[in-house]
Amino acid sequence: MDCRRHGPPRPRACEALKAGPRKLAGYLREGTVSEQDFDRFPMKQLAERYAVELTAQFQTLNLFAQNAGEIGRAHEVFLRAVLERFLPKRLRCGTGFVASADGVSRQQDIIVFDPGSLPLLFEVGDCLVVDASAVAGTIEVKTRLDSMAVFGEAIRQVLEGRVDAGFSALFVWDGLTLDTLLEYLWEQYRAARDLAVTVVPDVIYVRGRYLIFPNYDGRRRTPPLRVLRVGGGSHTEGEALLTFVSRMWISGLQSKAQWPWWISEWHDRSSKICEFVDWPEDLQVQADREDPPEVG
Repeated sequence: MDCRRHGPPRPRACEALKAGPRKLAGYLREGTVSEQDFDRFPMKQLAERYAVELTAQFQTLNLFAQNAGEIGRAHEVFLRAVLERFLPKRLRCGTGFVASADGVSRQQDIIVFDPGSLPLLFEVGDCLVVDASAVAGTIEVKTRLDSMAVFGEAIRQVLEGRVDAGFSALFVWDGLTLDTLLEYLWEQYRAARDLAVTVVPDVIYVRGRYLIFPNYDGRRRTPPLRVLRVGGGSHTEGEALLTFVSRMWISGLQSKAQWPWWISEWHDRSSKICEFVDWPEDLQVQADREDPPEVG
């Protein structure tokens, strides 16, 4: 695996931070905010606090709860409550099923949808049946994925549950290492013999370890993935949470609501801190063959 970082740190612009979001956005577009100043970016500070809250809820629940099913449902509720804080009021998070002309999906842990665009097909307590046309995206939430078999099954379920024009995401409270996941993904490409096949959801976030997502740039020969390393002196849970939210917006929410200014600015920031992950050598040979470099 060959990972490389892109982008130099930016010079200081403290006056922009003092002037508020609109002035800050202007400085960011001009590329004048330093790494130190970005630590005071208001939405990053907010995300850091929400990440601490998620950790506290996770740890507190596990002091008392023993039933895996109840723990899993509680973890979905924790995450849903935090994600809703990053959404406009017109969008709602729920759990249940997605219905379309092709049938009804398996149960989705979190469905992000626009309740005002189409009527709910069914609602009893926390259980919903949502028309696919109203769905902005779905999230699979897992408490623990401690083997490649169960991790691979979770990825398969996420990809199968994806709704057209909506995002698909996997959020894992405790999961495998990045190297283990990458080896699984490379094997999926090798088995398919097709580098255009989709083997990765729009974003996978394993708390305390990494966040990974596809590098959609229209080319085969370029790095297929990007990763944000979390913990161990790398990046924070708050940065990962905000990047997770930005991938939700980029991959589906923007079709249902107006793009917030802070998503644009964090996308610009995260592009500097997320590493590129190259193909392994054998798949790079295939990628170069399928997508030769431009001449001239």
